[in-house]
Amino acid sequence: MRKSWVVSASVAMAIAAASGVCSPAAPREATRSARDNGDLIASTAPGAQRFRAVGKLAAYKSCSATVIAGTDAPSPQTHALVLAAGHCAGKFGANDVTVDAPAPDGWTFTPDYFYDNQANHHPLVVERTLYATMKGVDIAVFRLRETYGDLARLGITPLHFSVVPVTPGTVVELAHIPVNGIATEERFMRHSVCETGAHHVVYEDLAPWLWNDAVASNCAKVAGGSSGAPLVRNGASEVVGVMNTVVDAELNGCGENRPCELAQPVGYSRSGATYFIPVSNLARAIRPDSTLDVSQLDNGRGVVLKRERPSWMTQSRIADEQGTLRPVNWAMRVEAGTLSIRYKSGLADQVNCADSSGYGPATDAATQPLIGLPVGSAQGIYKLCVVGKASDEAAWQPDAFATVVLHEIDETPPTELPAIVMDKENDVAWYVYAQKRPSEIVGLRVKHGPAASTDCHVMDGYFLPIKMWETLYKAERPQRFCAIGLDAAGNMSPLVQRDFP
Repeated sequence: MRKSWVVSASVAMAIAAASGVCSPAAPREATRSARDNGDLIASTAPGAQRFRAVGKLAAYKSCSATVIAGTDAPSPQTHALVLAAGHCAGKFGANDVTVDAPAPDGWTFTPDYFYDNQANHHPLVVERTLYATMKGVDIAVFRLRETYGDLARLGITPLHFSVVPVTPGTVVELAHIPVNGIATEERFMRHSVCETGAHHVVYEDLAPWLWNDAVASNCAKVAGGSSGAPLVRNGASEVVGVMNTVVDAELNGCGENRPCELAQPVGYSRSGATYFIPVSNLARAIRPDSTLDVSQLDNGRGVVLKRERPSWMTQSRIADEQGTLRPVNWAMRVEAGTLSIRYKSGLADQVNCADSSGYGPATDAATQPLIGLPVGSAQGIYKLCVVGKASDEAAWQPDAFATVVLHEIDETPPTELPAIVMDKENDVAWYVYAQKRPSEIVGLRVKHGPAASTDCHVMDGYFLPIKMWETLYKAERPQRFCAIGLDAAGNMSPLVQRDFP
């Protein structure tokens, strides 16, 4: 079970309403803490002019995005670039990279997305995905059909990157357009003043994705739709990061919408945290003419691995085809296109894939050495780093852009319990089902029958539920319903039971 550790954010820094800081109500802002904001912002608010470059991206998902450029004065003839999060561009595996691909029909970006200027909302055409990935970072750069000159005529001035890393305690501003949990008439640009925390290695299901440098923050009202939004230095127009993910307080453990910081022996979920991806590395790939130098980035041509097992979490010993328990292995297959590989593995917090030390000698990829490679025996999260080359003449995949996969060994039973829910009843029966507890309880086993002959502690008779509910007939009352939960590694929860008299 991936435990849910809780750390409360403690920030109480007053933000003065200086003229350079946009605010929907500047005098009131002066008395508010760094967390207590996230209000809708008017286009006429002090400092709001900077955020006319921010807007609503309608792509693979509804996201926030920003017009950016490699210089303060880009050529009017150059097609404009838009910055967002990688997951706004598609469904990515842990090592997938998209480079210069046509955008699907219907993708648009609408800048200047304030609530009080809706007559000015003009959707612009997203023409290409120049770069998008969730490998190590969560970044996307799109190209519009419109040029910087077209945007200038709309009063849109692009933001630019900061190459100076943020440090803990830096005050930043977030301009974003959340939609989840927001009334339709309020789905416009919001403004949050936040304080940054430490840099962390963060992972999140489903792949799982692994972000080597994610910065914690306490930005308020971040929700679905905020992804891709820019974080800028307080009172400035310098983009320091892109909004990545947020810890969903309604979920438990580590999983989808519940990112965890990499720690041992299990993940560390920071209550209330939001995370952004710094853009200092991406900034070096944006040329002054606002074209993208992909040679500075991961080109996605590295080793392609396929996981032979459905889950990246197991116990330390799993059954083989004959049912014999054996130490777990990586079960990773090298796909076609790679001639030779070099690799190393170990506990994730002790292995740096970008460090050339520790890689073994070149190995013939056709021998599939990663399928039977042991993971480890102790509980914890393990990392496998692989680099390769396609031919004898080809260059090796850079260590900095190694193919990386994770595996968690988990032998701790979940403490969460499945819920037993009566969906409805009538004169004939009760209609009952067991309910999962994401991300702690992901599987179920149930059984039911007359209470006099149904012992929940006897494992015989439990089955995988496939119907919406089970029918418990009142003619055979009292009826008993038993449920056991399983985590992603197959560990069983304590059982629960409920009698229907």
